[in-house]
Amino acid sequence: MKMANKDMEKKFIKEIKNELGKNLVSVIKYDYEEYVIITEKLDFSAVKRILGFVQKRTSSKLPLFLKRSGILNSCDVFPMEFINMKIDYEVLYGEDILKNMIFKKKDVARELEFELRTKLITLRQAYLTASSNEEIKELITRAVPTMRPICSGLLFLKNEKIPGSTEQILSADYGVDIGILNRISEGSFKEEEFEGIIRELIEMLEKLIGDVDKII
Repeated sequence: MKMANKDMEKKFIKEIKNELGKNLVSVIKYDYEEYVIITEKLDFSAVKRILGFVQKRTSSKLPLFLKRSGILNSCDVFPMEFINMKIDYEVLYGEDILKNMIFKKKDVARELEFELRTKLITLRQAYLTASSNEEIKELITRAVPTMRPICSGLLFLKNEKIPGSTEQILSADYGVDIGILNRISEGSFKEEEFEGIIRELIEMLEKLIGDVDKII
C-alpha cells in the first residue's frame, strides 16, 4: 500500500482513527511502504467497521489488519513475518508492539524449513505446468521477493544483523551459493538460460533445506 507523501499518511491515520476509535492500538509502516493496523478486537463487528473504511479507499492494496493479542501469541508460529517487519519500521500511531517481541531460533528454523520445502514443491510444479517462456520468466522473477524474508530468517539463525535493502540481503554470506538470486534481481538472463536458472534455484533450495535440517 503506497502513499505519495506525509500529508496523505496523516489523512490515512485520521480516517482509521475515526473509524476504529479506542479499538485502534497502533499503525505501523514497515518495509518502506507496507502498513499494518493493530486493533484490540478483531471480531465480526470490528471487521464490519473496517469494511466501511476499506470501501472508501481507492488503493488497490489493503493494509494488514491484526489483533494485538494475536500478534503477541504468534511469535512462535509466524516468527519470520515479524522478524521481517522489525528490520525497518516506523510507528505512525500508538503502541510500538514490535519493539519487545522475542523470537526463538527453533521456531524460526521450523518455519524456515516449512517455507523452503513449500517453495521447492511450488517451483517444481509451476515449472512442470508452465506453458510458455513468459510463464517461466514470471516464475523466475518471483524468486527474489519470495526468498527475501527467508534470507532474513537465515541471517537471524546465524546471529547476524539483517540489513534493510534487498541488495544487502542477497550479498550476505549464507554458507550456500545464492548468486543466482543476484542474477535474477539484476535481470541479467536470457530465454535460453531459463532451464539452467530453474535448475540452480532447485539446487539452492535443496541445499538450504539441508542446512536448516541440521539446525532443527
